[in-house]
Amino acid sequence: MNVIKSIFSFTIIFLLSFTFVLADVGSDFRNRNGNEWVIGSYPWGYINLATRSRPEDIGPNITNTEAIEIAEEFMSRNLDLFGIESLTFYNTYEEGVGGNRSWVVEFIGDAYEDLPVTKLDMMILMTLDGKIFGVGDVEVCTTVFQDILQGYYPIPQVSENEAINSAQESTGIGDKPIETNLEYVPSNETGIFDYKLAWEVTFNNKKVIVDAESGNVLSIESTKEKFNLKFFEHDIFIIIVIVVILIGIYLFRRRKISNINNLKIIPTVNND
Repeated sequence: MNVIKSIFSFTIIFLLSFTFVLADVGSDFRNRNGNEWVIGSYPWGYINLATRSRPEDIGPNITNTEAIEIAEEFMSRNLDLFGIESLTFYNTYEEGVGGNRSWVVEFIGDAYEDLPVTKLDMMILMTLDGKIFGVGDVEVCTTVFQDILQGYYPIPQVSENEAINSAQESTGIGDKPIETNLEYVPSNETGIFDYKLAWEVTFNNKKVIVDAESGNVLSIESTKEKFNLKFFEHDIFIIIVIVVILIGIYLFRRRKISNINNLKIIPTVNND
């Protein structure tokens, strides 16, 4: 009985630890790589685009092989945040103009099971001396990276304080936000699907997305209702099944013991 109770308790704790803990891949990425990164993500939660200001080249320039090794090491540290199981090197080359000439390293990634995609073509930008400043899914990052390689960097027209004011006015929240970060969000304003800069202003129970160009509030989400689970639906189903089975075993054993305790012992009458 004690063993069943222990297994049952462990399973409940395991389930709750994954289900009710908010997981922010953007924060995880910044904790690993620096707070200066601007992050974009898929609707299903994983990162699809990350950039930072291009560091200066201080030399010496690295070789083609070294660029690949640096890119591989960087991605190996962050694969889980992109929803990628494994990577295969595809190509590397130099691109850009003037002082923006950079290494471009491309990989083909195998996505986690149960995601809407099976393959992710990843592109990494790094300075000629080996500092990474851009990484993303080719289908998402191409336009942004082309601008960066030409020297046009996305710059917010709305300040952080202005974004906070907009977020407070739209929600009626007077408290200071817990966190404010620049993010990439999907945009279809020109009729072409693209990503644009926005401020993500997070309060205790609200997350407000403010357009970094116009200052308009794009969305308001409840942080208490949005969970980013780091395992997939079939895993949740399996765990729920296990919990139900354990509950059934526990109740069955409890009922059996109760029945035994309630048995009335009828003494045998000897007629001799």
